Amino acid sequence: MRLRYNVEQVSTDPVTSILWLGDRERASKFVLFFHGGGYMAPLQAGHLNWCWNAYIDNQDEHEVAVAVLRYDLAPGFKYPHQLCQAAAALNHLLRTGIAPQDLLFGGDSAGGNLAVQLLYHISYPMPDVEPVRLGGRKIAGVFAVSPWVSGNTDTRSFHDNDGVDMLSTAIVRCYRGTSRAAA
Repeated sequence: MRLRYNVEQVSTDPVTSILWLGDRERASKFVLFFHGGGYMAPLQAGHLNWCWNAYIDNQDEHEVAVAVLRYDLAPGFKYPHQLCQAAAALNHLLRTGIAPQDLLFGGDSAGGNLAVQLLYHISYPMPDVEPVRLGGRKIAGVFAVSPWVSGNTDTRSFHDNDGVDMLSTAIVRCYRGTSRAAA
């Protein structure tokens, strides 16, 4: 996979940026992607490969471009900081003329958690987070792949996958205090 270097600052937040995959000028459909990693691990090459293979290489009638959010990580940045960045990124895309019905957002693990938070925030705005106004229109869709939706480490899934999952039970227990979103 060859990428053009195409990073765009989010207009309302000088720290938040998005990395574009695909040709956003020719695209008619868009994905806002939030990477996983427990809010502690940065974007990995596997995330970019996944986005490329799922959305760019797999196009049929519509050209798709993916906006990958670069969000700040824990423990340096705590909830709701990442939600503020996700809302700013979504608003930025909408302000640039992307119609909600041509845009879906989501992610894996913590990125799935962030997608669920953003969806909830759209319906029930949090006072400390920039509101997302869709003007009566609807987002094309939301996806959450293995979303991190609970800080509970006593479940069967945690027990069965401890040592297999990127985030072990010990790591989640150590860091769950850094993000109220999953606590």
